[in-house]
Amino acid sequence: MMGSGLPVGYALLVVGPSGAGKTVLATQFLAEEVRIGEPGVIAAFEKSSNRLMGAQLSGLVDGGGGGVINTRTLDLSLDEILHTMIAMIVRMKAKRVVIDSLSGFEMALASMFRDDFREALYRMVATLTDMGVTVLMTAEIEDRYTELRFSSYGNSFLADAMLMQRYAELQAGCAA
Repeated sequence: MMGSGLPVGYALLVVGPSGAGKTVLATQFLAEEVRIGEPGVIAAFEKSSNRLMGAQLSGLVDGGGGGVINTRTLDLSLDEILHTMIAMIVRMKAKRVVIDSLSGFEMALASMFRDDFREALYRMVATLTDMGVTVLMTAEIEDRYTELRFSSYGNSFLADAMLMQRYAELQAGCAA
């Protein structure tokens, strides 16, 4: 569906229910960058680096093709997170960044910074894309099947494009 990938400096928001494969897609996004010889960075806000680091991502990081920013420490400011991201992007010459996930990102911020989360996130994405970095962000939404809602927090304005992952029943019934 995405053919030859995303344009340079593009922001993609991947939304879907828990377990739909958002993190798997994000890991593949970074793996493809490494395959073509360029490193990528992932900022993990929900999963611990041990849980996030499946065999493929561990291989990317161990081989120097990927960087992980572990943001499980709470009470950070958005400026601290952005500074850490930019430093790693510049050091690694990364062209792709994954933010997994926006809800975890908001929870990682100190409470005093949460009121301005949408505006600060907008500035962060603009800074990264202005650097020529392609950004893939994930966000969990509840799949109600009867409602079509594309993002939580009204954060769809952040992205140049959105990809919604859903559960779909491919074959009904039970085989005997």
